[in-house]
Amino acid sequence: MQKRYWLRGGVTGLVLFCLVFVFMSLKNTGKISVSDAFSCSSGHGPCLVIINYGLVFFFILVGSFLGWLYGKIKNRNKMVS
Repeated sequence: MQKRYWLRGGVTGLVLFCLVFVFMSLKNTGKISVSDAFSCSSGHGPCLVIINYGLVFFFILVGSFLGWLYGKIKNRNKMVS
């Protein structure tokens, strides 16, 4: 069975986006807690976290491309011989 490096790359891109998102929110607020995730600092009820889905798609797409490219380079010697 051939390894699906593009899929692994896409999942890695998604995990990388999640890490960047958490670190950027940590940088902006200075702390991460469950209560802060579900309430606004203004105290007017729950806040919705707006995630740029285009940016998520970009991370997954770049990760998939890099995984596909890695698979092509790694399997190059097996195809020639």
